[in-house]
Amino acid sequence: MVDCGKSKDPSCFLITILVMENDKCHFQRKIDDTLSLDCCFPKGTLNMDTLGQMFGNDKGMQQIVDEACTIPGW
Repeated sequence: MVDCGKSKDPSCFLITILVMENDKCHFQRKIDDTLSLDCCFPKGTLNMDTLGQMFGNDKGMQQIVDEACTIPGW
């Protein structure tokens, strides 16, 4: 888990890897304690490339991120 405070700092976020569920890694990203991304990655696909892709760095993993993640409220 990474906790860097409040979103007044634009590079600040909270990452929580919850648990393995049905061979998927349940991952959440929060900004100011508000859930901004909820993902269930197939086993073996949550890595530095998929994390980078979720933060706008093209790593060629967009399809995996799109299939694994939802944005609450959308």
